[in-house]
Amino acid sequence: MRLRNKEFWRLTLRQFDLLVKRFSVSMDRQEFRVAKICSSIYNANGVKKKGSKQGFSPQDFLPKLEVGKMAKKQINAEGLLKKVEMLNMMFGGIDNRQN
Repeated sequence: MRLRNKEFWRLTLRQFDLLVKRFSVSMDRQEFRVAKICSSIYNANGVKKKGSKQGFSPQDFLPKLEVGKMAKKQINAEGLLKKVEMLNMMFGGIDNRQN
């Protein structure tokens, strides 16, 4: 994300979350561009999908994408708790839960 140490530690949790989301969108766009190039190369060379008369689309090279929009990632409670525990530890927090 191209942040210096000093800049990183000045971020609030909300700012960090927004930067991570923006970075993720940027990576998805880059992956889509690569997939578009791959599908163009396959289609320009006359390669067809097995059992289909049509060529390839960028989505064929991006299994995690739905047609036209990003697949929603499901977050389960246990995974979310592990992330919060990790962030709490990183920022020097104290776990105040009852044992």
